[in-house]
Amino acid sequence: MERLRSINKGIDPDSLIGCIILKDAIYFSDRGFLKAEELGTTFANGIQKFKYLTGIAHEADIGASLAIKEYLWPNLISHRRKIASGAFRDSLLEIYGRCVITGTDYPLVLKAAHINPDCQEAENPQNGLLLRSDINTLYEANLLTVDQDYRVKLSRILENTSYEDLEGKNVYLPRDAHLYPSREALKKREEKLISLGRR
Repeated sequence: MERLRSINKGIDPDSLIGCIILKDAIYFSDRGFLKAEELGTTFANGIQKFKYLTGIAHEADIGASLAIKEYLWPNLISHRRKIASGAFRDSLLEIYGRCVITGTDYPLVLKAAHINPDCQEAENPQNGLLLRSDINTLYEANLLTVDQDYRVKLSRILENTSYEDLEGKNVYLPRDAHLYPSREALKKREEKLISLGRR
């Protein structure tokens, strides 16, 4: 109490100091944080959040967490879809189950990318690729694409980076050929690859 009063003289010396003990805590990535309203509650403005932790914090897979299933959401599936970015991503997760380029299979870092976001059937799984978050960033920046032969194509901007080994790599495809990415959509997307210094 004396140390607190040295910071704030307005603290009553007879005040009781409370504490909160977290049990079975689940840690989210920054993008995985939820608004209090989404959990049906609110927090007072005086509540503070600190990211300094001792020990090892493990990010929980929302879809597999028993704690979340039991304590947070009575309807896990609808909330998981809300967080994950919708039914389009869910369908790609079911079809591919991993990043089509790197093979990464941890759902928390996988994103749904539209090959041609302007087409009439934008949400058709044949118009999508499941990509690891960093690969998705490069894809959205048109520094990386997949050609009509289902091979990775990079802009030369990525030369001498850790990504250059992906050039020409065959992507993972669904077992069902009817679900392969649309060659027409891939062709249109390839035209967006940054042309300056293209391989």
